[in-house]
Amino acid sequence: MEILSTSYITQMVNSYNSAESARRVTPLVTRKNKFSNLSSAYSTLSKKISTLNTQLEKLLKTGTESPFNSTKVSLSNSDYFNVTSTSSAEPASFNLRVNQLAKNDILLSQRLDESTVQGITTGTYKFNIKTGDGEGGEFNSEVSVDILDTDDNETILSKINSAVNNDKAVVESNAVTGSYSGADGEFKIDLAGTEHKITYSAGQTYEEIIDSIISQTSDISGLTAEKVIDGSNVNIKFTVTDSTKDISILQSSDTGTLLTDLGINIEKEKGASGSITSSQFSPTSGSTQISFTSKQSGLDYRITNIADSSGDLLANLGLDLGSARTSFDENTNIGGFLYSDITSANNQLNAKISFNGVNINRNSNTISDLVNGVTINLKSVMDSGDADVNVNVEKNIDNVKTEIKNFVTNFNEVYTYIKNNSKSIDGNRGFFIGDSNASTILNELTSTVYKTFDNDNSLLNTLTSIGISFNPGTGISLDETTITDKLNNNFDEVTNLFTGETGIAKTLFNKLDSYVGTEGYLTLSKKGYDDYIKSINDRISSVETTINKSAEVLRKKYQDMQMQLATLLASQDVFSNYSSGSFF
Repeated sequence: MEILSTSYITQMVNSYNSAESARRVTPLVTRKNKFSNLSSAYSTLSKKISTLNTQLEKLLKTGTESPFNSTKVSLSNSDYFNVTSTSSAEPASFNLRVNQLAKNDILLSQRLDESTVQGITTGTYKFNIKTGDGEGGEFNSEVSVDILDTDDNETILSKINSAVNNDKAVVESNAVTGSYSGADGEFKIDLAGTEHKITYSAGQTYEEIIDSIISQTSDISGLTAEKVIDGSNVNIKFTVTDSTKDISILQSSDTGTLLTDLGINIEKEKGASGSITSSQFSPTSGSTQISFTSKQSGLDYRITNIADSSGDLLANLGLDLGSARTSFDENTNIGGFLYSDITSANNQLNAKISFNGVNINRNSNTISDLVNGVTINLKSVMDSGDADVNVNVEKNIDNVKTEIKNFVTNFNEVYTYIKNNSKSIDGNRGFFIGDSNASTILNELTSTVYKTFDNDNSLLNTLTSIGISFNPGTGISLDETTITDKLNNNFDEVTNLFTGETGIAKTLFNKLDSYVGTEGYLTLSKKGYDDYIKSINDRISSVETTINKSAEVLRKKYQDMQMQLATLLASQDVFSNYSSGSFF
């Protein structure tokens, strides 16, 4: 019989499960889905409001960060220079012409036969190079080169080339021994304009003080300090590992006498590799030559002095010039400067331009200190017959329009999302029907659109007045012709309408800000929904567990009944067989 089958019992239990789930679980799932959809909708709405608020904050920025202060530049001819501007630039118009491009100072040696041996005595030779620091002072660089008396010109120039390009600023003290006898003190290490205070104590040995100095300088970027021991003598050696930085350690900064004892008194020492670049080349077959080029262009960064400080290495090469500006002459093979004239009127190192008829000199072809917020990048020299280039700096109306368009787009993202989900479509109930938060936000958006703002008695005191219209079904739209006209003719009034304390951006931002963020209304409501969803999930799990337990109890009862029925049927068969005499 089918009633005795296991499949029939399973069918009965499954029917029970289905009926109980439909009665007790399905309503919970329906409720959970409703709040899950609302929680998800709140997340989406929060993101859209945050995006709108970010755009409102951008419109509210002041100073150079304000989109209403952005500028653009137009040129009558862009062949000779480019011009860029920042938000700090004021509207301006000026004429410009390029008369000379800035150049890097170049010093060239005389041309030498590469295989000739000069017969220079074996030893360590030192020479000093001074370069302008751009502010009227000088950087000092001392270069050491080891020379053998068998070195030919090719080898000598190669060694000089390598020494210059790898040179670091090194400051080494005198060797001292015993204890420091002076008072407590402190001095300053100036690394590229940043001062670092070093302290020391009386009653210590020089070695102990040097160890302390090394410890105090260990965290100075671009500088290393090491202790050098020679028997009972000790000294300290500073190395500037960053060749772009100069170092000054002046005895005048020392409140004690330590620097005097150590023999350290150095000002603006800089690795030659940070000020110039050396290049060795072969101008003709079998010859060799070397050049030194300043790393920065302009008269104020020129090579101001080059001279032997120990030995006569440069003198043998015709480069021991001191402060003289000997002109390089290729024809007569005289070493010297490619641009020897350093007078203000005739030097060839500075960029020279005419600004509204005024002659201007600058060290660089990039000029950013002439007109506030404007950078001029020179490209080429103009011929005498070329017309002056007119430069016009003006408000960047296009950029402002872009930011207003972004505001319109972000506004509509919020408005239409709430609007479309506050009604039933094709029988599907909107998430926000009856939701107080969504309804309030929609009312805030609508009231802002219709609001008349206090704009210093200007007639531009509504969104409509600047070309932004409102459709209750789709949100706001921007008429480009109107907004362009208002920005061109009433720029300050449009700016104030958006950025004023009671303007559009501040008003709407204040209304919406309370809905987002960790303590915002939407965030807190969503948390409440999520907590409720969790409790429903827990309830569903509990009910399903109860149903499953009841189903197992029911299954056991069915199985017991099945066994009892099987026993009865077996007994019936015995009686039937007995009555028919089948046992005898």
